Amino acid sequence: MIDFIKNLRTDNEKIKLQKEIKELRQELTSKNKKINILEKKLDNSELLYNIIQDEHDTSSYNYEEAEAAIQK
Repeated sequence: MIDFIKNLRTDNEKIKLQKEIKELRQELTSKNKKINILEKKLDNSELLYNIIQDEHDTSSYNYEEAEAAIQK
């Protein structure tokens, strides 16, 4: 009888731990998805910044060229 109770307790603990592991894995998966989304947003914002910077550099160059042409 005592062995049965010990085994039952051990089984209950095992089930509880398995459930906790499952919940933690789900939480980890969710956090990984959020991380991936944030990384994509960061990549997109860096790309957008580079595009804007390129456009700014191009317009500055064009402005300088136009001023030089006017000076001639």
